[in-house]
Amino acid sequence: MARPPVSTLPQGKTVLLLGLTGCVSLVGVILAMRAWDVERGARRLSADLSSVERGGRASRLAQQPGWEAEALRSAIAAAKAPSRTSLARSPTIFEGLTSAVVAADRVRTLASAAGAAADVAVSSDGARALVGYADGTAVLWSTGGARVAELRGHTAAVTAVALSADGRLAVTGSADHTARAWAIEAAGAREIAVLRGHEDAVAAVAISPDGTRVLTAGRDHSARLWASSGAGAPVVLQVPAGWIECASFSADGSKVVTGGGDNLARIWSTADGALVQTLTGHVGGVLDARFVGDGSRVITGSRDRSARLWDAATGATIRAFEGHRGVVVRASANPAGERVLTASADGTAAIWHAGTGAMLQTLTGHRGALFDARWSADGSEVATAGEDGTVRLWRGDGGRAVTTFRGHAGAVRAVRFLPGSGRLVSAGDDGAARVWRDRADGSLSVFAEHREPLLDVAFSPDGRRLLSAGWDNEARLSDPLTGRAAGTLEGHEDRILMARFSPDGQRIATASADHDARLWTAQGVFDRSLRGHGSWVRAVAFSRDGATLATAGNEGTTRLWRVADGTALSTLAEGAGEVLAVGFSPDGRRLVTGSGDRVVRVWDVATHRLVHSFTGHREAVTQASFTPDGERVLSGSADGTARLWDARGGRALAVMGSHDDGHRGALTVATCNESGRFILTAGVDGTARVWNSNSARRLAVLMGHTGAIHAAAFAPEGDVVVTGGEDGTVRLFHGPSGELLATAPGHEGAVRALAVAPDGQTVASAGDDATVRVIPLSYAAWLRRACSLSAGRDDADTRALCAGGEP
Repeated sequence: MARPPVSTLPQGKTVLLLGLTGCVSLVGVILAMRAWDVERGARRLSADLSSVERGGRASRLAQQPGWEAEALRSAIAAAKAPSRTSLARSPTIFEGLTSAVVAADRVRTLASAAGAAADVAVSSDGARALVGYADGTAVLWSTGGARVAELRGHTAAVTAVALSADGRLAVTGSADHTARAWAIEAAGAREIAVLRGHEDAVAAVAISPDGTRVLTAGRDHSARLWASSGAGAPVVLQVPAGWIECASFSADGSKVVTGGGDNLARIWSTADGALVQTLTGHVGGVLDARFVGDGSRVITGSRDRSARLWDAATGATIRAFEGHRGVVVRASANPAGERVLTASADGTAAIWHAGTGAMLQTLTGHRGALFDARWSADGSEVATAGEDGTVRLWRGDGGRAVTTFRGHAGAVRAVRFLPGSGRLVSAGDDGAARVWRDRADGSLSVFAEHREPLLDVAFSPDGRRLLSAGWDNEARLSDPLTGRAAGTLEGHEDRILMARFSPDGQRIATASADHDARLWTAQGVFDRSLRGHGSWVRAVAFSRDGATLATAGNEGTTRLWRVADGTALSTLAEGAGEVLAVGFSPDGRRLVTGSGDRVVRVWDVATHRLVHSFTGHREAVTQASFTPDGERVLSGSADGTARLWDARGGRALAVMGSHDDGHRGALTVATCNESGRFILTAGVDGTARVWNSNSARRLAVLMGHTGAIHAAAFAPEGDVVVTGGEDGTVRLFHGPSGELLATAPGHEGAVRALAVAPDGQTVASAGDDATVRVIPLSYAAWLRRACSLSAGRDDADTRALCAGGEP
């Protein structure tokens, strides 16, 4: 047995990271380690996982069968090892754990020692995948990672596989000149028939939509139609010259199309095997042929570097798609039949307009030939796979790159979307099939009901509902654990800039660019409009008792409203600038506002009189709030500074960032932790800073973002900081030290808003990609996420490890 890779530590100590054969050996080694051993091993694990993301093909770690499951198991064991310090304060272990969760969340390896994988088929429910291998076997896998059945019988490489729509029938084709039909049963797979008759390798197999017929195509110039039971003689579809490379059924099963080396595609009747139509026009072998939609059209890809769309009834070319510099190995239409996807040996894929033939987008990024390209079931995404060992995901409507999946140690030959699951499965020369989660980042849930970029997100006080709002003029309620929609707040005529729950969770307030604020029930039912502002309503804030609502307007006024009946209580006239921030004191007696005229104002809520005007900022005041004790006011400005003011005495107390320790550009965040001991600032310079609120001394600079930080917050315990920025990442930092704990990628655009759950266990992020993601925030939550991922992998060893409870 090959020895597992190890990390060598000082004084000859070692930490087993991968390749461990069972829970007992893993726990025995890990629990024997001293705290600093665990820390060093976790750091090495995190570095190895990062190397996979940077370039999986060259990574030794990625080439280990089931590497991500072993990494996850090692990280869980390290997290549970005895330590002389609090695990919650062990950044390296936290980083190793979160890195392993992100990796395991992203990919699941269906490992096999059977050699290169040539083809993959998936069940209609996305629960199973059938993979054909070079050693003559095929393996049926649960996409959860369990080996369901091994299909043995071929004496040469399996070249093609198919699964019926109901998942009860499998067909394999082989270089041994045969195909085999298999019944998929609860106990495994049972061979039904050996389909003999081809005189050369079987290149393609397909199952009719109703599961009663099997189609095989071979390099012996023939295709054959069989009863799926294997009974009776097949119907032979003979061509005069050239092998047949591809074959598929129409949606109703009445016709099949074949394509081959004689440059022709042919349409045949499944009733009697009669040739219905010959599609003439390619000047190179046809490598891919399939029906479009209802079967009235056919799409083909050819060695002549073009694809063609045909009229199935007349055989006439409807449109030719030319522009690739290499052979076209795949050609297909999206479900609506209005766009065509091609993949080529030139290393590119392309999306074309089916009606005009115009190339709409070229998908570039692969290094080397492409071997496969597929549409998702709804046509919203495209997956490509190729010689460079990567699988890439693209937007189907604009061709924009979404993500790159790395981990295969050789060329990827096939890729398929798993229906209804947001996942893909790929198979390649490294002998592994891998199940990838679409946009994985360790999130507990990812949901995208919105149609436009998001601007705000908030938890309900009990943490059971999530409120998101943005450019589509709607706010939406969701379950933060499942992502399931719980209500839509419709009625605003322009973007919603802010949405907030009342302190008791019974009301919702929204502020919009349509000059209107609105009140809603907790279920999202419209209650009333609060009209009076003459411009955008920038912000809303409830008093602590929920009885009063403050709204801030671009026209330079702040308005107070009685929540119970929507009565306007007062209009607080500001200076010459728009009101950008508003907030109540903890006792609800005072209100603070920040304005574009660079002034911070404190108001008496009962008398509606101005109590203090604080001046000193050189640019607009974008952040203003009371400290938790209500004794001070914190403000943040576009001038790059944060300031503390005496809320009662009306004097300036401190300036943060006026010297070399400050931000280089406007602040986007200025807030206190729950105790008021620390202050957090963040800005367009891509950094966040933690300050001592008493001395105004800078404690740490939090770096790592590659663009502006748009949102930042303290976790309730105060020593963990979460940030979100222009680079699309959410980052977790140890606030007092500034050490980066974890990075959660996943958003396709800037992260605009963050909300920490009341229990501090999760954080919700919302951004330009119109998605909301709920990500574990605490150490315990990441550990629970790791154990839930392991449970989903049918991994009994790790389930046993997790059963011991949290450390």
